[in-house]
Amino acid sequence: MTINQFTKKLAAIHNEYGLLYSDMLDQETLFKVQDSIIELLLEAHNDGALSNNTLMQFNHIFKIK
Repeated sequence: MTINQFTKKLAAIHNEYGLLYSDMLDQETLFKVQDSIIELLLEAHNDGALSNNTLMQFNHIFKIK
């Protein structure tokens, strides 16, 4: 995954939920946004664009098995 592909997918998340301009999200929407971003990060990792070390920068989200 290139940085352009990653950014386009992040923009799609923003466009669907208003992530970057909304000052408040209801709980259900927040969960959807969180899931979408985690899925995007995992996809980038699986494509080789993000290393394990990079994912580990997100405290309490990812762990190495």
